[in-house]
Amino acid sequence: DEFAASLNFPEVQSVEDLKKYINEYLEYQVEARKADAAREKLYDQILESSSCLVSPQAVETAVNMQLQQMAASFAQQGMEQYLQMTGKTMDSLKDELKPVAQKQVKLEAVLDEIIRVENITVSDEEMDEQYELISQKYGQPVDVVKQVLPKAQLKPDLLRMKASQLIIDAAEIIMEESGK
Repeated sequence: DEFAASLNFPEVQSVEDLKKYINEYLEYQVEARKADAAREKLYDQILESSSCLVSPQAVETAVNMQLQQMAASFAQQGMEQYLQMTGKTMDSLKDELKPVAQKQVKLEAVLDEIIRVENITVSDEEMDEQYELISQKYGQPVDVVKQVLPKAQLKPDLLRMKASQLIIDAAEIIMEESGK
């Protein structure tokens, strides 16, 4: 019980509480993975039925964004060390990322069209809420988050999140109506 309490998890004071906390966390992870898989399947279906063409430049930009994200996550060991460990070159890594980047660019184009057609907007309050969430997630003051992630960069992501949720909600309604 002392060990469980020393972990400083919310509402965990005993081994029994810790077991419950771990079970709830694992159930949450399973549900989150199921939701991610369902969302990915839905996106694949949308993209398959979409006639959206994407420019090579947009794909290249998406590949470079993915490389930047990878580089940031590998900041401690470095991208060069990662490439050495995996036996890849920067060009082979780019080629590997290209299909995912094409899918991302195409999905963003579809979401942007949904945003336009449905006239989806993001309020200042929603922006502030998102800044607060990011601030809590990374343990940084909101002012720092706003400097690193300006509104012009955050807003398109929030709009796409709302468009994505609109798709997911519509898919859930259709699934419920069809009894699946």
